[in-house]
Amino acid sequence: MTYQSLKETTYAAGGPTRVLLISPHGADAKDFLDAFPAIESDALLQAVWPLFETYLAIERDVGADELAHAIAHNLARRYDIPCQVICVNYPRAIIDGGRLMDHCLRACLPTALFVELKERFLELHQQTLRRVDELYASIRSGAARYLIDVHTMASFCPIDGNGTRYILPVSFHRLEDYVNQFVEARDHKYRRSIDLITGDDHGQRWADPRLVAEVQRALQAEGYPVVENFPYCASAAFLSGQHVRSVPSISLDVPKHLLSSWAEDFTDYQLDDVPLSPERIERLARCLAGAIHAAMS
Repeated sequence: MTYQSLKETTYAAGGPTRVLLISPHGADAKDFLDAFPAIESDALLQAVWPLFETYLAIERDVGADELAHAIAHNLARRYDIPCQVICVNYPRAIIDGGRLMDHCLRACLPTALFVELKERFLELHQQTLRRVDELYASIRSGAARYLIDVHTMASFCPIDGNGTRYILPVSFHRLEDYVNQFVEARDHKYRRSIDLITGDDHGQRWADPRLVAEVQRALQAEGYPVVENFPYCASAAFLSGQHVRSVPSISLDVPKHLLSSWAEDFTDYQLDDVPLSPERIERLARCLAGAIHAAMS
């Protein structure tokens, strides 16, 4: 069967140029697992299936698709700016839709299963990369103005045994350790802020300066906690790094508590179960849409 790698939505309006919004990590795994039944039927994965489901859930950018659509809706309705929303339709936990080809496959599967599926996964991701190139061409032609790359992330930074902020790389053999570092991170109180991904890991800023300034101003005016390039930056392995080097753009990574209905004291915080708050999504979307509009004015 042919699996649909992307879902796209157009928000029509009367303006001459579009804004493009891409959400590379917002998909759940249901349709993907149905399309690739060898994953769920693998004996080694079956032995740890509840753990693997938790891994799939915590790796998903819950709320990112909804935020991208809400920003687009506000741009079209309030500012008459047409938009295109592009959502990657496979789970980041297995194929990272926000990375370049050589870095997109996650080491979360048993070796034999990984070898069996590798080429099909790469073909799927190649479709996404071809579409990204088309988005760049749209901006360079003047048909679109900005590319907004939308992410969400865990609300707390994991740490290592010394108490230093550190993320253990994923592997099938240490899948439980990988999951636990995020599930238990709340205990260490390193709460994250909205990360504006504007520069590379050498400190060089690449993102569109006008867009960065307006987004920072709008977020700060609304009282949102905001930083640049922490905990993530526009690394060369990430599509966010390619975006900012290629076209006027910015990447946003929003802690999940800012879009969820969790209590303010995090007593009901559960990273593999994120109840989204339409009100919080709409508030942030209006703020960001206003900033994008100001940058275009």
